[in-house]
Amino acid sequence: MKNLYENAQIEQLLKDFYTVTGQRVGVFDRDANIIVEYPQPCCDFCSHIRSFQKGYKACMNCDRTWIKEAAKGKTVKYRCHAGLIEICAPIVDEIGIIGYFMFGQVLYDTGYQEQYEQCKKLCADYFTPEEFEQKISSVKRISAEYLHSVENIMAACVGFIYLKQLMNVSGAGLWGQIDYYLERNYTRHFTLEEMAEELKVSVSSICKTSKAKTGRTLKELLMQKRIHKAKKLLQSSSHSISEIALLVGITDYNYFSRLFKRMEGVSPTAFRKLSNERYR
Repeated sequence: MKNLYENAQIEQLLKDFYTVTGQRVGVFDRDANIIVEYPQPCCDFCSHIRSFQKGYKACMNCDRTWIKEAAKGKTVKYRCHAGLIEICAPIVDEIGIIGYFMFGQVLYDTGYQEQYEQCKKLCADYFTPEEFEQKISSVKRISAEYLHSVENIMAACVGFIYLKQLMNVSGAGLWGQIDYYLERNYTRHFTLEEMAEELKVSVSSICKTSKAKTGRTLKELLMQKRIHKAKKLLQSSSHSISEIALLVGITDYNYFSRLFKRMEGVSPTAFRKLSNERYR
């Protein structure tokens, strides 16, 4: 399953956002990986910090920390590790959070001296006093009212990304996500809560989507997939019945045999025998 992003259209949206607001902006996937950012590179101040391995890692860790906060479903406004103001908003569609829209690297135009001193203290490892004085001038200073207006435009952009389907995590909506999760995890025990956390949706959304799409519960779908995989192993491998049960995620051999017979009408042993006779 692929992550599908309309990068050209997303980049154009970010260019338009920058033209209107003057604010640098980036779009991240739901795993906190950058998809598109504009403009490139970032301001001289941030570029200088990122030229240090320690600074680059601090920037990446900061992004991930606040993306994790935005993953709770709300826009977050914060100071980054260098003391600059940034805002991160989740991008949401019917399957849940599919990415994040982030802008900032600015300071307020009021109370500037206090912010200046704080940034200088936080960034002491990256700048000489002369370098700091030179580079901090590349950071834009804006009013709180202006930042609020930019935040509203950002919300409109987030809605536009969803409306135009510029980001499609599964290529098949929530059902595609569910089916792919089962394909990857049928060999192990997992809970609905664990699945919902990874897919960034509610348990009820998973259950309703499974039922609406197939007429079956998630538990029934999981058992169906396990038995389907078991049938293939019975036909193509020399594994014992108990080994096949374990390979498809069922630790109780007796339960596996009963389940198989209930779903297929014959025991695993009989199914293997019939399959072998059919292909002689």
